[in-house]
Amino acid sequence: MIARLQLEKAAAMTEARELRGLAEGRAGRDRELQDRLAAVSALAASYAALLRAHGSTPTTKSAEEIIITVTRTNIPSKRTLQLQT
Repeated sequence: MIARLQLEKAAAMTEARELRGLAEGRAGRDRELQDRLAAVSALAASYAALLRAHGSTPTTKSAEEIIITVTRTNIPSKRTLQLQT
């Protein structure tokens, strides 16, 4: 009886460690994506400011044009690389 409970406890602790590791990995990827999003957002804001400074009104672009712009600014991302091909 005690041996069975010890095995169950060990299995539960192993599962908890694995799930904690998965959650930490996901949190790291989420932070990385947020950082990339912030970089792209800052880049878009700087482009809009440059356009306004030169007397042009920024217009909304399609998603494909934005992806091409992001790709040309050397911000690598798996999604943009997949969409390029």
